[in-house]
Amino acid sequence: MLLLKQYNQQSNIPLSFWSVYAKKRFLRVHALRMWLYGMRL
Repeated sequence: MLLLKQYNQQSNIPLSFWSVYAKKRFLRVHALRMWLYGMRL
């Protein structure tokens, strides 16, 4: 049980890093899509 708690604390940092990375990537793709949509108008 204690080992699981230590593992969760260690894996918490990469998890938050990946969530931030995913959000940035999503925003970039969304911005690119909106830019392409704007070019067509």
